[in-house]
Amino acid sequence: MAVILQLALVRLLDAWGIRPSATTGHSSGEIAAAFAAGALSFEDAIAVAYIRGRLTHDFVQAGRARGAMTAVAASMAKAAEYMATAGTGPAAVVACVNSPASVTISGDAAALDRIEALARADSAFVRRLRVPAAYHSAEMEALAADYHAGLSAHVQGSRNFTATCSSSVTGGIMSDASLVRDPGHWVRNMTQPVQFDDCLRAMILGADQASRRSVPQV
Repeated sequence: MAVILQLALVRLLDAWGIRPSATTGHSSGEIAAAFAAGALSFEDAIAVAYIRGRLTHDFVQAGRARGAMTAVAASMAKAAEYMATAGTGPAAVVACVNSPASVTISGDAAALDRIEALARADSAFVRRLRVPAAYHSAEMEALAADYHAGLSAHVQGSRNFTATCSSSVTGGIMSDASLVRDPGHWVRNMTQPVQFDDCLRAMILGADQASRRSVPQV
């Protein structure tokens, strides 16, 4: 639903003559970012969002989704420390790097309980997210093949970027619009970590400056 609203807002702004010079998006928000940047048609963007949502819904309804997600006010290094101390191993991963001081950890609910306890002991902000599955973790790999197959049947044609588009999958500027027409890109968007801090930095500063990490980490 969120992606559909984003797509509708892009179309409304376009009707008013307001068009972006650069776009980026967090997780599924990259679908709307790719549409706003001209690389996906409206119909293709709907397909990418709908197939992802339907597969996830069916996965949850079948009782196969067992993980959870927790937002923690911590750096990547601190999150890694929490996971190591909690002994979570592969049961928990950093799913989203939202800023230099904010991450989302995804995985086994019991592992997240231990991480949350450690963060609270440090008086760090912690919040369990109200989501039905452990997005951007190994749990979503169960949907990868079906998602790829579904997109292969619906996302077709060739389009060019009309604006700079920075990807939360790669953390950088995409130079070739065909990348977002590759079903594998959207599978990675669902299963791999969200590199939002990097992609936002790249969109604002440009790829070269962003790679130098010239902005102070505050």
